[in-house]
Amino acid sequence: MEDVRVSVRLTPEMHEKLKIIAIKRKTNMNQILVEYIKRIIEEEEQNNAKGN
Repeated sequence: MEDVRVSVRLTPEMHEKLKIIAIKRKTNMNQILVEYIKRIIEEEEQNNAKGN
């Protein structure tokens, strides 16, 4: 499996909220961001395929 890492600067409040979400989902903040990005890419690819 690839070791994909995402780096973003969050406010302390956003960092804390994302960390709490990650704990509730039993994952980590990086994995949440990677999954979100993958979802966006997949949706874009599907939209592009419909347009062709």
